[in-house]
Amino acid sequence: SKRLWVLGNFSKFTDEGSVRISITLPEELSDVQSVAFKNPNGTVTAVFINNTDKARSTTLALDGYTRHTTYVTDKDNDLAKTDSGTTDAFALPARSVTTLVLEK
Repeated sequence: SKRLWVLGNFSKFTDEGSVRISITLPEELSDVQSVAFKNPNGTVTAVFINNTDKARSTTLALDGYTRHTTYVTDKDNDLAKTDSGTTDAFALPARSVTTLVLEK
């Protein structure tokens, strides 16, 4: 079931002792839900829920984080690693849960 994979978008990358941190999306993404956590090892996990029928994209101020890895659960992917690199632009597929893991 996709629900199990979606649960993994949160639990697989958020460690015990993580602290929820603020994340702000631009106004044009007001229908996308987001939450972020700083892990004890210094990485940041940000999860985006795009319940719309449109693929979206956004940029994030990485504040000293230089690398990211992206994981997506949607109709075609089950917590699949879809991207990694150093860019600050991120795709949010339609009807998806997307997790970004940011590293320094």
